[in-house]
Amino acid sequence: MRVVVIGGGFGGMAAIKTIYKAFPADDKSAMPEIILIDKHDHSTMLPSLPDIAGMRIEPEFAIGKYSETAPNGVKIIKACVEMVDFQTKSVVTEKETYVYDYLVFASGSVANFYNNTPEFIVKCHKLDTLEDALKLKDGFTTEISNFDTVNVVISGGGFTGLELATNLYHRAKYAKKKVNIYMIELCDRILPMLGEKRSKYVTNKMKALGIEFLTSESVVSFEERKVTLKSGKIIDNTFFCWCSGVKMGLKAIGSHTVKDEKLSTKERTMYLRRAVNFAYMQGKIAGKNILASLKVKEYKPYKMVDLGWVIPLYTTSIGEAFGKKIQGRKGIAMHYIICGVKNYSFKNLYNYCKFAIIFMFTKE
Repeated sequence: MRVVVIGGGFGGMAAIKTIYKAFPADDKSAMPEIILIDKHDHSTMLPSLPDIAGMRIEPEFAIGKYSETAPNGVKIIKACVEMVDFQTKSVVTEKETYVYDYLVFASGSVANFYNNTPEFIVKCHKLDTLEDALKLKDGFTTEISNFDTVNVVISGGGFTGLELATNLYHRAKYAKKKVNIYMIELCDRILPMLGEKRSKYVTNKMKALGIEFLTSESVVSFEERKVTLKSGKIIDNTFFCWCSGVKMGLKAIGSHTVKDEKLSTKERTMYLRRAVNFAYMQGKIAGKNILASLKVKEYKPYKMVDLGWVIPLYTTSIGEAFGKKIQGRKGIAMHYIICGVKNYSFKNLYNYCKFAIIFMFTKE
């Protein structure tokens, strides 16, 4: 019996540990073979990518090596998954094909460039992975070294775009360089899901930093450091970042590409925002349902429980926790402490608690 897990992030690792813990510590002989496939040898605290790009958090405090976090006996394959074929129950990598009895599909997402060309895509800075964050960090360091005034254009005025904007603002300010940041947002205002009052709160806080919002706009082209918008407006000499949505990163053959309440595959769509808690809870239920199938027990339904979220935005924050609205400096501390608790080692937790205190008292 073989379980293949694609992706060792919060969801994939929760599934693995759930299965592993169901068997006695002194006798794992009855446990199915578990194979973890990931193109990296570590998982990353993805909510910290904007901080890493802005040099506020060292990258080593945001990763967990699979050799240290995966249970003993789990086979770790460092490889890129090229395709999943649900009909033949196989996972195809660039080197080998792995047949499975049970599959945990926890590969995460990648930036959605929609219909843009490959030439456009390679010119953009994105934030899918740790490598992207480090590339963005190095690129922005070069930018502020070469220019006295830096023009940053970020396509996408959502949480990721805003958090990246404030981190790059902090980096430029630390280097004593002037920075003009332009947020390009397709909607008529930023964060419309928050309601007008809270959206206005964030807008005013960001405008106080000099961040300019260009709403009801989209990027048409990016050529020779020049961004052209749908309205015809041109922004010259730009450092361009793409934060305009995500999509599933793998190709699957067959109809089973979405999940139902049992977290098995089915042709029904259920959308949730990207969040650590959702990934962890889904992974845990997926693991329990694999165990239920092995032992012919009743499946456990997945019931979405939103514990909340907090987005740090330099000297303020916006979020919700247990139904209570959060904003201001206290949310900054909450964000980093929560990330520390969900991180991969005591060392990482210790450093994130330090970040919580330091960043909560950052000067305007």
